[in-house]
Parts: sequence; structure tokens; C-alpha cells
Amino acid sequence: MKYTKICAHCGQPFETNSPQKIYCNREHYRPCPVCGKPVKMIDNDFSRPPKCCSTECSHKLRQSKFKKRTCIFCGKLFTPHSGSQIACDDTHYDNCEICGKQFIRTVSNYNDKITTCSAECTQEKLRRRSLAKYGTEHPMQSDEVQKNFHDAMFKKYGVKHALQIPGKIEQQQKHVIETNTERWGVPFACFTPNCISANRDIVSKTNLRFKQRLQDIGVASNIEFVLGKRSFDLQIENSKVLIEIDPSYTHNSFRNHWGQGLDRYYHRDKTDLAEKNGYRCIHVWDWDDWGKVVDLIRPIERRIYARSCDIYRINKDVGDKFLDLYHLQGTCRGQLLYLGLVYEGELVELMTFGKSRYDKNYYVELMRLCTTPGVKVVGGASRLFSYATSEYGLSSIISYCDRSKFRGDVYEKIGMKFKRITPPQEVWSKSTQHITANLLRARGYDQLFGTDYGKGTSNEELMLENGWLPVYDCGQKVFVYE
Repeated sequence: MKYTKICAHCGQPFETNSPQKIYCNREHYRPCPVCGKPVKMIDNDFSRPPKCCSTECSHKLRQSKFKKRTCIFCGKLFTPHSGSQIACDDTHYDNCEICGKQFIRTVSNYNDKITTCSAECTQEKLRRRSLAKYGTEHPMQSDEVQKNFHDAMFKKYGVKHALQIPGKIEQQQKHVIETNTERWGVPFACFTPNCISANRDIVSKTNLRFKQRLQDIGVASNIEFVLGKRSFDLQIENSKVLIEIDPSYTHNSFRNHWGQGLDRYYHRDKTDLAEKNGYRCIHVWDWDDWGKVVDLIRPIERRIYARSCDIYRINKDVGDKFLDLYHLQGTCRGQLLYLGLVYEGELVELMTFGKSRYDKNYYVELMRLCTTPGVKVVGGASRLFSYATSEYGLSSIISYCDRSKFRGDVYEKIGMKFKRITPPQEVWSKSTQHITANLLRARGYDQLFGTDYGKGTSNEELMLENGWLPVYDCGQKVFVYE
């Protein structure tokens, strides 16, 4: 049956066999709302705000819609570039509390409460603080501090100083030479052309905090590990594990204080570089639970063989609690089968299955695999997967591996085959919260946050205006079992 309709794009009549079709097959254009350049319209584009012809115009349009803010430094009203900008683009100055010299204020030193103009003045500030607190120019010059330090060393090692531990000096020298030779090809960093040791003081405080979290569980790591033409934030000693700390403020794809944001493939490319050289790269996002990420690197405390465990179908409430405690992403909806390995009455490993959510060519999805931190269940995943396929008859199975944390080796060990790698996904981030771009498109800003901006407003512009930033992940590896 033929229908005669009016095209929603151009208003011209056209004939169609579909009662739902509301646009003709001609090419339609509308002017860019910033520069006026013609922009080709796409299907169903009539109900959306006009598209821009380029990223530059898109940024200008977004900026024009931001509400004015008050600068935290000078109090002047300004139009922000992004939802997170809190200071205007002017240069601001303050007086050093030590020498009185003017220095430039930035958001970074504002948040860190820096009140000195240079490293020398900072040292003088620390000297004065130490004099006020301990009566000496440095804390270690205090007899009380020295006594506490020596008592702690003697209690732990039986000596008053770390270098008095037998073989400590030789061990340290050997370790330094081996590390530098492996990393730079020379025994000492000062022998490199650019003298990398000169930049050792430029280290992110976030990176140092994560390094300390690793130290707390007995894991040593090196800062700024160079691989090819890229540098990774941390490298776990005596392992093939690299750590990348990716704060949303500096790693988003929209804008940061250096200018334009990162390329959408930046994180994926660093993961590719690591894997090609035999390394596993763990990306740490703002929304990650640091405790759970650290557990991925935690030394093995117990080794259990799967044949020594019993297999049980686990109650949903028990399984969800286990996943919320130990799995990086917690539990999820749609899990219908929970299979667990139990050793001496303790659940040590869990594997869950449900209906395939994203690919209807497969019936079943392996949704979660989780092990108690510090426990290595030898052959555990293989035994659970084999039990699911043989006892429950599961087949046509698909599963997704987060490339920002894992390489997917376990999937191939249990008999699944690698199929493809998905493109990096856009994730909207604000503090420790995150929302996938797919969810934002499906639900819209108003429904997600209970607002009433109405149709015709851009979800992306609303997210940016309210402090959310777009970050691209590393994509996912897809594994299947036919």
C-alpha cells in the first residue's frame, strides 16, 4: 500500500510503503548554528537541536550555553569552557607567605593550599614549622623523633638503621643497577641522555598515594616506567603488570587545562602497547574502588586446588553479597545461575550466567567470575565452566572482558574462543560516579536525574554544564563458546 506524506525535513510530499516513515530520500541540509556552514541532516534529525559542522563549533556552542560563574580568585563573572571550570582565564597572583614575592595562582595550587612561590620558600616554610613543633630545623634532628625511629627499626629488624641490615647496601645497589639496566640500558639514571633523575620530583600526588596503597600490602612498584615512546605511571616490581592512573579531569575527551581533551583511542592504544610487549596494563578510573583494584595485585596468600573444593549452586543473596564485596563492578541484574567452589565451608570462587543481554546470536552470557582476594584456586574457572556446560547443558555462550583491567587469558583457558574487540566506549564521569553514554542516550538527562529541561535540549550539553566529563575506556574483548 502506498502512502503520501509530507517530509519532516524539507516539507515536500513523497510516497512510501511504510506508514512509519516521515522523511523522504533526498539529502537535506541545515546551517551550522555557529558559523552557518551547511551540515547534512541524518534520519530523525528533525527533532534534535541543530548539529555543528566541526568540533571547534561544537565547543563554541556548548560554551555559549554555559551559565556564568564567579571566579574563585578574583570574583569576576565569566563563561566557563566546561562544567568543571571554577576560575576565569585571567592570570591571578598572590603573595608568598615567606618572601612576599608574587606568584601565579592556579586551580591546582589553590586546591593544594600552596602559599609559597618556590621550592626554596617551601623548604623555609617546612623549616619554620619544624622549629615550632620540634625545636629543630628538621624533624630527624629531634632526639625524640630519632628515638621513636630507632625503636621502631629495632623492633622490626633488630638494628637501629636500615643500612645496618646484613647485605642491605649490596642488595640495594644491585637492585638499582638491575632496574636501570633493564629500563634505560645504563646502570644509573644519570647516565641517560636526558638525565631522567632530574624529573623525579614531578610526580602526581595521586600516583604517590596509589603507590603507598601497594606498599601497604607489601607490593613494591617503580614510578614512570617507559615503554616504547610512552610512559606508564607505575610498574609492579618483578612482574609484567603496569598501572595507569586516569583522573577524569586530565583524561577526558572534551577539555582539560592543557587544551583539547585526549583522543578517544588514547587509553586503548596504551593497553595495546603494553600487551604487544607482554605486559598487562591496569587502568584506574575515578569511579573505581581502589581497594578492589589493589586486590587484583595482592600477593597470593593461599593456593587451593579446584579438585579439593565442592561445587554448589549458590543462593542469589549469598552470590550477590560475594560479588559486591570482591568483584570490581559488584553484582548485576539478569544472573540466573550462580555456581560456586566451596573449600572447607568457605565460598572461594563464583561464576554466574544469565541470558545474553547485548548479542541475540547467543543464548547465554557468562556475566561474572570472581575469586576471594589473596586466594588462587588452581583450575577453578575451568572446573566451574565445565560443570555449567556438562551438568546444565549450557551452550552458545558469550562473555565480555574489560580490557582496562584484564587480558582475557582465563577465557581461553576454560575453552572459550576470542571473537573480537569492541571500540572504546564513552563513559560520563563525575567524582566517583559514572554513567555510560549508551544509558544516557537510552534514558536521557531528565529521566536519569529527575529534571525537566524538556525535549530539544542536548543531553551532552547538560552533562557538561553540570560537571560531568566524557572519558573513553579501552573497549572490551569478546569471547564465545559455540
